[in-house]
Amino acid sequence: MGCGANPERYMNNVVEKTYIGMTEKEFKELFKDEKVIAMKPEVTVYLIDKRTYHDLYGWRGDYRYFYFVNQKLVQVDKGERAVDYRIRID
Repeated sequence: MGCGANPERYMNNVVEKTYIGMTEKEFKELFKDEKVIAMKPEVTVYLIDKRTYHDLYGWRGDYRYFYFVNQKLVQVDKGERAVDYRIRID
């Protein structure tokens, strides 16, 4: 990304292209910049993190975590603690 790029706009685009039930294979074909954060036999968590430097605003960024259970997307968030919804990662 060059100067002035908008990571928030990029992340909105990423989120719009994903959907609950999406396969892990589809996700990896669409987004080449994902990072594996956790991997267990049935659970994989990816992070997409976009940052850019802007002369007026300094560093700007946005990110999302993508949770796959049995190779299907089940949740997207910013890593906040979910009280009513939990994904077990042992």
